[in-house]
Amino acid sequence: MDYSSFITRLQIYLESLKAHEAKEFMQAIGRIDKAVQEALMNDELTETSAKKLALILGALGDEIADELKTVTEAFYASSLLIADYAQKSEAKFLAQALNITPNLADFKSAKIANTPMNGFGGANVKAVLSAFADKEQQRIINAIKLARHQGKTNHQIKQIIIGTKAKRYQDGLTFTTKRHAKAVVHTTVQHLASEARADLAAQLGIDEIKVVATLDGRTSRVCRSLDGRILPISHKPPYHVNCRTSYILWNGKDPKFRASMNGKVENQTYYEWLATQDSAFQDSVLGKTQGQLFRNGGLTPAKFAQLQLDKNFRPLTLAQIKQLEPVAFDRAFK
Repeated sequence: MDYSSFITRLQIYLESLKAHEAKEFMQAIGRIDKAVQEALMNDELTETSAKKLALILGALGDEIADELKTVTEAFYASSLLIADYAQKSEAKFLAQALNITPNLADFKSAKIANTPMNGFGGANVKAVLSAFADKEQQRIINAIKLARHQGKTNHQIKQIIIGTKAKRYQDGLTFTTKRHAKAVVHTTVQHLASEARADLAAQLGIDEIKVVATLDGRTSRVCRSLDGRILPISHKPPYHVNCRTSYILWNGKDPKFRASMNGKVENQTYYEWLATQDSAFQDSVLGKTQGQLFRNGGLTPAKFAQLQLDKNFRPLTLAQIKQLEPVAFDRAFK
């Protein structure tokens, strides 16, 4: 197995760990749903005195806070173990396959957990987890207060918080909490694994990476366009919340093959791979206008990728792309 294949296999394993950790959050939020139901089982809140309401919401708020504190603290500990595993397994592979033996004695997963996270305003892992717990608890309690103020019944309040059976409980506040939890978990695991690899690179004196995005229909525009690029390690992923993009430490050697949603394919960039897919799939990824430009504008996959982002990796608008390549637009939409 070559190095690139190892990184792909490691990323697949990390995705399974993300799913496992997210499941722990789902179970905690399920317990929060039950706590909300129990708090609304008795007297109508609209008929409850302000003093009694404060007691009910205070007890519920404490229960929600305890659930979220427990699950976030457990995840923090697990995430450090995941980062430690990621670095040790990569170091072991490098030692066996490339005869490179980095020194792992100085690696401290808690230290890399203090690094700023992209997508969360530069906050570190603990700050992100703490903000998640505080915000979600307050959001639920405030929603109950507002619903009572608006004269909602306990049944209506329960539907606001938990959702309705008709919508498979996907229309309640705690369903949004679940989405937020998954985003926090997935991004944290990806961030720590990335930082662990960067720590390894520093030990080996490697300062460049090759970006490896996922060849499927869910990859973001930023990651699609950076796939295959050789960048300074300071520009490593994750590039956004829920980012799945990884990277290899660049040694100047490309593998012959890489993984895709269709199985193993020849080594190629995202847009080179996309060019081999049918037009319907291309449009589902790019949108109809960009899809037509991609197919009919006479642009190479590399040039198309260059036109997607500015120098700070921010997506360009169609108007900006047209300004840069008016001939390609004329050719695509004549």
